[in-house]
Amino acid sequence: MKKPFVFAAFLFASVLWAEICSAAYPGNQDFRNLPVTFAAKTRTEWFTNVTTMVGKARNPGVSTPIDWKHALSITNGVDYIPAVLTTEGGWPRTLICHFVRINLTMRSLRFTGSERCEGWGEDMPDDPKHQCKKPDGTFYKKRTVREKTGDFLARLRAPKSKGGKELNAILAWNNAAWSPWKPPYSNEWGSPNGPLYSDGIQVSELATGYGTHGGPKFPNGIFVVYKDGKADIIPQLTPALAKKVWFSVPAFVAHLVYSGKAPPHGDKSIRPRTGIGISRDKKTFYLLVCDGDNEKSWSKGCDFPSLSTLLVAMGCHEAFNLDGGGSSNLCAWDFENDRPMVLSNPGGKWSQRDNGSNAAIYFK
Repeated sequence: MKKPFVFAAFLFASVLWAEICSAAYPGNQDFRNLPVTFAAKTRTEWFTNVTTMVGKARNPGVSTPIDWKHALSITNGVDYIPAVLTTEGGWPRTLICHFVRINLTMRSLRFTGSERCEGWGEDMPDDPKHQCKKPDGTFYKKRTVREKTGDFLARLRAPKSKGGKELNAILAWNNAAWSPWKPPYSNEWGSPNGPLYSDGIQVSELATGYGTHGGPKFPNGIFVVYKDGKADIIPQLTPALAKKVWFSVPAFVAHLVYSGKAPPHGDKSIRPRTGIGISRDKKTFYLLVCDGDNEKSWSKGCDFPSLSTLLVAMGCHEAFNLDGGGSSNLCAWDFENDRPMVLSNPGGKWSQRDNGSNAAIYFK
């Protein structure tokens, strides 16, 4: 594995600018409030010829395949295309997209995610700060510590002597949906929708996170990477199968691409979105982050039909929705400045949410 590009250089430093993220969050004291680089461009400096690149959202699920020869290389086998979808290109609204393609056949590639927190399985406290009681009167369980995606990436790379994991982590994104999400939104822990596994260890319950969208024909799906390195999207993770799993994350709400086609979806709300999928031969992983919640100058957001269209265009044979809204985020390691670089525009505010679940890739 060759050393990855100096990321600021590969994104053309002349059109980038840096900002410092200064909002604090409750969590790991050693990796709180770390500085990050925010990568941003004006609309004309991104790929804008998206009519021929990905087709039109007015025809959900029917897409012109993305020409990945336009992609920028983050490292061997990891390609990235930032693009602007415009009304001139046939889209109903302006949308900033971040397309990522990862070669799953690389033997040194590994997935990882938010791990079990201290006190895993204990009841979260219920008080004005935490608001952890469910409608049925029971309490959410401690599963993970809420953490910004950029801080998560930095912690993976940091030396073990400083509380890190010393992993050659390259790219990180928001992962599974999680609870609780109640005012004042300052809870320290997350209880992700299951079944969530990281590094072969169960993080959340197997018996949650199921359901269908559009009928029994379209199970929501669970993305799994087995201990032998093979990947798949399956309808259910049984206890017997879980013993073979290294990493897993369930769909949130909707299975967006099923056997190469987009099933019907009722949710047409315009929000930031994150979707993942795999190719038909299960040798390629696709990640799509769509910016949103910024009506004035950037991206207004994406609905499920548009997200399905984009995932098909990327090459997905199976794909589903992850957590979205202010949780949607994509970070890469900035080797020039030795800190995380935020590629997306989280929540339209140039700030990162403390997510209850994050994921990343690294190389051994």
